[in-house]
Amino acid sequence: MAAPIPRDAPVTSAQARTSSPEPFPAALTMPDVFRAWAAHAPNCTAMTATTIDPFVAGAGIATREAGADRAVVQQDAAEVLDNHVGVRHASALFTAGHQASRALLATALGEDVRKELLESDVQYVNVGFGLLTSTARPAGGAWPPLDAPVLELEVEVATEDEQGKTVARINERWRATRG
Repeated sequence: MAAPIPRDAPVTSAQARTSSPEPFPAALTMPDVFRAWAAHAPNCTAMTATTIDPFVAGAGIATREAGADRAVVQQDAAEVLDNHVGVRHASALFTAGHQASRALLATALGEDVRKELLESDVQYVNVGFGLLTSTARPAGGAWPPLDAPVLELEVEVATEDEQGKTVARINERWRATRG
């Protein structure tokens, strides 16, 4: 696995960049994150690869790369993201992987295509600690032709820790509709 990308690293033209979420305030709690997300929920269908979903930002997730064949997001370690036994909570792991999938589709299909999540299958493989990186790719390594008015697309996401150990795998099936 490649080394984590520093927040201030230069971005190539093949990469999309979101503004990085600020470090977690000491008093931030998950209910605060959920309230922030709920306040913006009506706008969630308009989210793109380069927009920050308030819930995603609150979960410490930043998009590091978004292209038509690969999207990478990173999630910093934060106590608020851990469960009762001190490892990354399953919902935080899912949120990071799902954001990578969303960024991949938004970049591959463009902003004017409606994207609906049909199915998501999550496998939690190992406990997650520290900086986690989620990488999304088209299932099978390549997209089918993307010019049909309605498409069903599959995305595979792998989330790894800093040592390259797989923490979670997510497979998502999406419907994309043009027009």
